[in-house]
Amino acid sequence: LKQAHKAGFRHLIFEDNYDTGTGDHYSLRQICDQSHIRGGGHSCFWDSDEARLRSERMKFWGKAVDIDELCGKDDAWWGVRGYMRDNFNHSNEAISHKEHFQNSRLVESVLDLYWELPPVAGPSLTHQTRYDPARASDPIIEDGRHGLFQRIGLSRLDASVFNGYTQMAYVQISGTMLRREDE
Repeated sequence: LKQAHKAGFRHLIFEDNYDTGTGDHYSLRQICDQSHIRGGGHSCFWDSDEARLRSERMKFWGKAVDIDELCGKDDAWWGVRGYMRDNFNHSNEAISHKEHFQNSRLVESVLDLYWELPPVAGPSLTHQTRYDPARASDPIIEDGRHGLFQRIGLSRLDASVFNGYTQMAYVQISGTMLRREDE
């Protein structure tokens, strides 16, 4: 985000906007998933409802994570996945909780819009298990709509095509922020 912002880009799409605790890199969703941001944050209590639900969901979804994976030392919620790839994927560094918090403040200050795109179709239609539907927006074509899925030709595509379109985000960088840096 910093590099795109510095280069003057205003509209960005992130393909791998991984949920907290998943993926192979740090994502905007992970940055925004903090308790001080509306709708964000996690419970790291092992006997919580969230812990029980996450444990159950791991049986069905390849990218689901339980509390043991999600919560690291001293209940740091990003757990074992707290690394950031930067410099167009040429570096991979651990992120401290302080840096993680500062990143959320940066995101809040430079973005006019953050939108998580929905998956194209539900898991029963695409036969994928890469994302946990409980942690994503409703798909464009919901489960059970086999007729529509077939009628518009999506059933002719290889199921693997849909795996790359489950965790995408569109962001719009503030135009005023870009102008301020030019001055």
